[in-house]
Amino acid sequence: MKPSETDIKNFWKKVKKTPGCWLWTASLVSKNGYGKFHFKLTGKTYRNISAHRASYTINTGPIPDKLFVLHRCDVKHCVRPDHLFLGTQQDNVRDCVSKGRWNPGRYHAFKTHCPQGHPYSITNTHNVNRKIKGVETGKTNRRCRTCAKLRARIYVSKNRTEINERNRKRWAENRELLCKKQQEYRKLRSES
Repeated sequence: MKPSETDIKNFWKKVKKTPGCWLWTASLVSKNGYGKFHFKLTGKTYRNISAHRASYTINTGPIPDKLFVLHRCDVKHCVRPDHLFLGTQQDNVRDCVSKGRWNPGRYHAFKTHCPQGHPYSITNTHNVNRKIKGVETGKTNRRCRTCAKLRARIYVSKNRTEINERNRKRWAENRELLCKKQQEYRKLRSES
């Protein structure tokens, strides 16, 4: 996608050049803080694109598939061309980790309710030790007890016949074992 001259003019109208970063002053995506720009494709058709990706496209050229535009400065709404570089998803994650921004748990720590709306209270929360390939990591995950009970009820209702059959087998095995133990006990009593 090649930007038109009007797109380029409109883009630079929305940039505030400072000695460090060139900051995007128009709309920001509230969820993640990146700038948002509308490219005109054909006629009245527009496409939303991140402002830093638009800057890279305008100044350097098209972005190859499966590549990301990363920031050297770590300012999400910076569009200065020499602060931007291309990288893969792995490079993006590596950059995030090296700059100390990687903390996947931070988003979940502030949640007060499970996805179904039940509160994460002391009585309704079960902390489960997190394991990776069977080895405990020392970290825990929160589980909603109400949701766990509902999942168990659904599982039992769907698999009732299988569960009953499994239980019958166990009871039969236990009955046989119990009968053998009682016989051994009676033998021991009769011998003494």
